[in-house]
Amino acid sequence: MKKLLASTALAVTLLISGCAGADAPDSKAAQNPAPKVQTAQNKTQQSQAAAQGIKLKLQVDSKNIVVALADNAAAKRLIDMLPAEITLSDFNHTEKIGYFKNKLTGDGAPRGHAPKAGDVCIYVPWGNISVFYEDFRYTDDLVYLGHVEQGLDILSTQQSDFKVNFSIEH
Repeated sequence: MKKLLASTALAVTLLISGCAGADAPDSKAAQNPAPKVQTAQNKTQQSQAAAQGIKLKLQVDSKNIVVALADNAAAKRLIDMLPAEITLSDFNHTEKIGYFKNKLTGDGAPRGHAPKAGDVCIYVPWGNISVFYEDFRYTDDLVYLGHVEQGLDILSTQQSDFKVNFSIEH
């Protein structure tokens, strides 16, 4: 009986410590501290981007970043806002974020994503675009827009705020 209690206590301790996470919470992670696995949904969203065939061009100085857009309502609304120039800033050493003149919404698009490096998303509560250069945990507040096909290193190496021209690649 003592072994059963000790094993149960150990299992509960491991479960609690695993759910708490090892790193300090940030503003997005604090809202959804328990990571969820959404790999099937992520793969579906990424294959939708390839099927649609529309590419987004992000230009930083004279360098181009190419993003394959997803086939969803949020990506189509983004297309309608282009061309546009916005400033991107580093957030949490994980992503570059910026704000268009009009707030981005995720209406009509699947919500919830576990971003991988290169994923472009909307963070719904703030209405900003996020380009992840590091993997991040699942959050219900992300809407997937597409994935960087080339030039992610251009974004990840920017040390301060920088201007980006968004347009459709022709």
